[in-house]
Amino acid sequence: MNIFFTLKSPFFGARQRMCRTISALSFEWIQEKRVHETAQTKDSCVAVFLHGLLGNRKNWRSFTRMFSQRFPGWGVLSVDLRGHGDSPRGMPPHNLEACANDLHELFQQQLNGQPPTALCGHSFGGKVALQYFNQALSKGRPVPRQTWILDTLPGLVSAEKSSVTTVLNAIKASPTTFKNKEEMVELLMQKDIAREVALWLTTNLQPADSKYALKWVFHLDIAEQLFTSYCNTSLWPLLDSNLLPQHAGISFIRAGKNKDWDEKTLLSFDNITAKQSNICLHVIPDAGHWLHIESPQNVLSLMSSSFIVN
Repeated sequence: MNIFFTLKSPFFGARQRMCRTISALSFEWIQEKRVHETAQTKDSCVAVFLHGLLGNRKNWRSFTRMFSQRFPGWGVLSVDLRGHGDSPRGMPPHNLEACANDLHELFQQQLNGQPPTALCGHSFGGKVALQYFNQALSKGRPVPRQTWILDTLPGLVSAEKSSVTTVLNAIKASPTTFKNKEEMVELLMQKDIAREVALWLTTNLQPADSKYALKWVFHLDIAEQLFTSYCNTSLWPLLDSNLLPQHAGISFIRAGKNKDWDEKTLLSFDNITAKQSNICLHVIPDAGHWLHIESPQNVLSLMSSSFIVN
């Protein structure tokens, strides 16, 4: 079944395919949804999904199909972050703040200037979602009713100890094009990248100039700068703030197999959730980092209460 739709845009007055770049970011509507000017009503419930570092909006496609089937009253928008997928590089600096500004520009054009009802981000995309919430709050703008953060630690991250650094270095040391996916997987495995990670990276290839070659869908130099920003940004102050609107929930889902969730981080969450009733931390014990791919039904079940339209 073709999941792409066209609709009469409230902004351009013409029927158009919902997979294009209108603002600085490339995006696609997974389900037809006319967004009305009145925000936060049944007719304007929209969930936006953000991918992780080195990914693209297609990483969410299976999950968003399931989401649309379970919640047919919602519009679903998936986005390519700057320097990823079909989105352009954007202007420097390339950091979390810039990514959040990109989202604000997109929502100005696609959602009549309102935030989405729900903003969902995985890994790096989760921290972008938190940064968007933080900037909106600090500037007195409305925030999403629900923000869902999938396997993202909100604090500082040691780049030296992160497996992402190993992946970035392996990609830097590899050719920029590949004959096929199998060649790419083999090359990365030779550089000590786990097979499951290398296989996931095959979803982030596209045809190169030669029809016999593949290249990455991301700009590696931008990804490195974004990762540096990710590591050096802590959003614990946002979570510990007494300024969070009571109507706005922030929910984390951690992957039980992700060992980066150490005792210190979990204790910090215990302290915050004891004070902040609108912040919660869930866990899917048997899931790895790509929990929305490995355990989509469990993720959907946790989200269900937030996405039911009364």
